[in-house]
Amino acid sequence: MKNLNRKLAFTLAEVLITLGIIGIVAALTLPMFLSNYQEKQFIPKIKKAYSMLAQGVTTSEVTNAAAEHWNYKLSAENFYNEYLKDYFIVNEKTTVGKAKTDGMIPYINMNGTTTDAVVANDNSIILHIADGCLVFISDEQNDKFKTMAIDINGNKKPNIVGKDLFLLAIQNPYGLTPYGFANGGKNTFGSKYEMDSLLESKPDGCRNSGAYCLAYIMYNNWEMGNKYPR
Repeated sequence: MKNLNRKLAFTLAEVLITLGIIGIVAALTLPMFLSNYQEKQFIPKIKKAYSMLAQGVTTSEVTNAAAEHWNYKLSAENFYNEYLKDYFIVNEKTTVGKAKTDGMIPYINMNGTTTDAVVANDNSIILHIADGCLVFISDEQNDKFKTMAIDINGNKKPNIVGKDLFLLAIQNPYGLTPYGFANGGKNTFGSKYEMDSLLESKPDGCRNSGAYCLAYIMYNNWEMGNKYPR
C-alpha cells in the first residue's frame, strides 16, 4: 500500500509545474476572453446610441432643413435648442464650467494619455439620455461641423476614448458621421489601407487618441476585430 500511495502522489515540483502551465494558459487566453466579452457588451450599446442620434438628426432635418444648412457657429446650448432638443429623451442637461469639472468624468485616451475634457470645452453641454448614456455637445463654433461624443455607459468605467466614449460629428454636408469620416471633405474611408489609417494615424487614430475608433468599428461592419486595440 505504501508503494501504491507513493506512485499516485504528486511531488511539489510537479504541482508547481502544473500551476505554472495553467497560469501561462490563463495569461494567454484571459485577454482574448475579456475582449470578446467587452465587444459583445459594448457593440450593441454603440449601435443603439448611434442609431438614436442618427434618427434624431434625420427627424430634425425634416423640420429644420438638411444638416448642410444648419448653423454650426451656434453655441452648444443654442445648437441643442435649435436642432436637437425635441428629438431625444433627455433626463437632465448639464453645462461644463470653465474649470471643466461640472458634471465631467476624467477620461483617458486609448494610448493611455490623459484627456481632461475630450469635447467638453468651456460651456459645452452634457445630455443625460434616458437609456443611461451621455451625449456631449462641444461649444466649438465653426462653419462646417459640431463635434459630439457618446459615453455609452454613463459614469461607469472604463471611461476610455474608444472603449466606452466615442467621438462623432454633425457636419456639412453629411449629417451625423463618426469622427474621422470625410476628413478633408472627401468620403474616403473604407478600403484596407484607409481602414489601417483609422487605426494608426496620428494623433487621432484608434491606437492613439482613440478619436477614430467609432469610424473603424462602423467600417468594420460594426465589429472591433482582431486589430482593435485592447
